[in-house]
Amino acid sequence: MNEFIKIQVVLLLAEKEPEKTRQCELLYTGVVRLSDLVEEYLPCFSQGLIECIKNIASVFLNNPHLRPDKISQDEKLFPCLIGLKNAARAILWQIEEHLKNGEESRLTNSLAMNPNLAREMQIQRNQAAIDWAKSRLEQLESIRTAKG
Repeated sequence: MNEFIKIQVVLLLAEKEPEKTRQCELLYTGVVRLSDLVEEYLPCFSQGLIECIKNIASVFLNNPHLRPDKISQDEKLFPCLIGLKNAARAILWQIEEHLKNGEESRLTNSLAMNPNLAREMQIQRNQAAIDWAKSRLEQLESIRTAKG
């Protein structure tokens, strides 16, 4: 968590920076470091911390003052703002993938730990085939009874 605190310090320093180019560079540095931290340690984060990081990334994506399209492409800020937005998108993508894979993993682990649940889910998946097979057996049984 020391790294997360360092990232927060960088982001706070950026807020206090009077020069816009330096401020953008500090914001970019903080968000890229946050993205690296998320990539490496996301499975260890609590749900609360994941939500906090999602909020931080969303703020950078939605802040109207950090929109690259509002700045001339000739200025120094343009590439920095593009990088900042891309790093924030990367964080949100990493979290989304983690949550998606986590749900699949939890389901797989749950099924592995509980064979009865796995069997029940398999029955539910195959219920239409089971119903068809039962009706077919009944038809065959009625034909056999009719033939005697």
